[in-house]
Amino acid sequence: MSHLEKNKIVLSVLAMMCSSLAALPRAHAADDNACLLHRPAPIERQLRRLSITLRGHVPDYEEYASVEGLDIVPDSIVDAYLASDEFRLQMRRFHEQQLHTNPATVALRYNGMTLSESTAETAGSSTKVWNLTSTARRKAYRGGLGTHVCQDLPQSDASLGYVNGVPKCKNIGPDSSGNDVCLEGWVNVAPYWDPANPIKICAFDAQDALTYEKTTNPNPGTYACSDFSAQSQPRCGCGPNLSYCMRSTLEPTIWGDLREQLLRLVDDHATGIEPYSEMLTTRRMYTNGRLDFWKKNLAPTLTYSRTYNEWHTGDAALEQNPDWLDTSWRPVMREAPHSGILTLPAFTLRFQTNRGRANRFRIAFLNQYFVAPSTPDRVGCTDDAADVTERCYCRDCHRVLEPLAAHFAVVSEAGSGLLTDFDKIVYSQSACNAQVLPGSSSVCNRFYAKGQAPDPDDPTKTIPAWRLIPLEYADAHPEVAENFDKGPEALAKQIIADGSFARATVAHLFTFLMRREMNLDPASEDNEIPLLDELAKEFQADDNLPRLAKRIVQLAVFRRMP
Repeated sequence: MSHLEKNKIVLSVLAMMCSSLAALPRAHAADDNACLLHRPAPIERQLRRLSITLRGHVPDYEEYASVEGLDIVPDSIVDAYLASDEFRLQMRRFHEQQLHTNPATVALRYNGMTLSESTAETAGSSTKVWNLTSTARRKAYRGGLGTHVCQDLPQSDASLGYVNGVPKCKNIGPDSSGNDVCLEGWVNVAPYWDPANPIKICAFDAQDALTYEKTTNPNPGTYACSDFSAQSQPRCGCGPNLSYCMRSTLEPTIWGDLREQLLRLVDDHATGIEPYSEMLTTRRMYTNGRLDFWKKNLAPTLTYSRTYNEWHTGDAALEQNPDWLDTSWRPVMREAPHSGILTLPAFTLRFQTNRGRANRFRIAFLNQYFVAPSTPDRVGCTDDAADVTERCYCRDCHRVLEPLAAHFAVVSEAGSGLLTDFDKIVYSQSACNAQVLPGSSSVCNRFYAKGQAPDPDDPTKTIPAWRLIPLEYADAHPEVAENFDKGPEALAKQIIADGSFARATVAHLFTFLMRREMNLDPASEDNEIPLLDELAKEFQADDNLPRLAKRIVQLAVFRRMP
């Protein structure tokens, strides 16, 4: 179509719209009923608004022509819009507004297993070699200050090579630390993220051993080189094809997949393929080779001061040999305590604390916000109680928030790893540390709080005990332990059954489609509380989001001027 023809079409549409406006009766200042806001918009405006709302763009010329002379947009056009892929994308935007699915500023990688490029440590060399940036790793490999990388020489050189599978190195004497430095060479490796283009990587970092032997107490045995405990093992490197290490530039790719994982579940339930409410309870999710690769190979190489994303009982089974380059999506099934989008990493990593998850749950699915009282009750409270439900200025919100947050506590805070394989309570520091073998005080510090508990052998006595942090105050608040065991699924089912989820969905979708909130002020003569009641009752019975959207856009209020 030529530029001139396009201009003719635009002018034709504008003329049609102007003609419709001119046909409207003039409003007289003394006639309130003549206000344009009380009149249906011209059909062209109705169609334009409907298309922008449901599809995100204006209609084309043929669509305008198809409604010429009508008063109301026909059902067939509304249905076609609701069945379009553009509506699916609009529903993604709607849920992104509710759930804030943009990647959080949180690291999915461990710096000790992060690769970067440096110049090989040979005088006059310009060769770039990949290596691990961790000072501890470099010190374990090469000695000295832990600042050194390999020399510019292939490890296959006669002066280097291997002894019992371990790279040989050349002693170049002490650095400023006074300790000797021993430098190996580099090897060519096809990295998992681009196997067609091998890279030069320092031979120590490129070691591909799968396991190592721990001979010291406690818990001697064979452990995986991909495990967090292997980070002090000089014989463990990045593994086959560098599978245990990550470039920082790969992290946004994982975040993009985690976001898409959540939105694919939204697609199924927000477009009418599956009941909408089951978005909060389904055990199904979508995954691809890249996410399985991350979960299997990269998530275990962690530090307990960062995000925790290990695989645990209840998670979907992983492929035996996941391929980072496999970006095809497939459905998989999880087990309890998983519950729809509420236990997907894009939600639990975006809202990293149990309180944050509970608060977002209230906002997104109950349309409720915490508002502190203007004059807090100070009777029977203190300002610095360890239990926030007993603090004067905190308790009003936290008496609601803490039991709610307990539902989400089965997923690690600042992570997506389940706590299903951890004991709720242990009675020694060593037992606490051994929750993840071969054991580490970091495990206990991350997941447990020290306190007192009844002696399991003599309930009349109390002894030192370590509880999972979410259950720290469970003795004083038994509902916390109860909700922890029930998980997020029980909470979701409760609000679905009592109708509060339906009411919140109606209110949020009305705001998204109408570009204004419902008037729910009981003191207002024209409040929309009866409309909310009517739509929520219908939606709870129907559980179909596109049909709710159709009801809203066919309301007289949607078709009004301007």
